[in-house]
Amino acid sequence: MEEFLDELWSMEFGIALLGALVGGGFTILGSAWQTRSANKAAALAQAKANAQRAFDTLTQLKACLEVQTFRGM
Repeated sequence: MEEFLDELWSMEFGIALLGALVGGGFTILGSAWQTRSANKAAALAQAKANAQRAFDTLTQLKACLEVQTFRGM
């Protein structure tokens, strides 16, 4: 049993285990970064759409007020 554990915990196994842990950590960080970037992009697109709707509404309001002002004169 002790020989098996000695073989299992050899230098190569330790290096492979360390590599897997580091690689897994980078994978998790990369996924988190991609998710955060995607959320920022979605929020930016939503803000742009909201700004465009607000601009369109104000443009319509301006046209309506111009008509009202002309009729009042």
